[in-house]
Amino acid sequence: MTSFGPHSLQLLKRLLGVEASAPAHAGVETVLDGLTAVAVTEAAGSDTAALGATWPAAAGGRAWSRRQRQQRRNRLGAMLTA
Repeated sequence: MTSFGPHSLQLLKRLLGVEASAPAHAGVETVLDGLTAVAVTEAAGSDTAALGATWPAAAGGRAWSRRQRQQRRNRLGAMLTA
């Protein structure tokens, strides 16, 4: 099965005007402790999720509204509100 990745990168480079001869960034070799690694990973994920996550939020809102209509109180007796 062919991968769409290389083709999409070539198209992106062509559209943005990136020189084909420019070498790719080799990355940075570093060592992180566990807490820092988790923090960096979560920060990168949250930045990505914030860019275009409208459909999960909308689906969550609809589910919450249905739950509010079906059941007015949660298990602790508090009113379900948005």
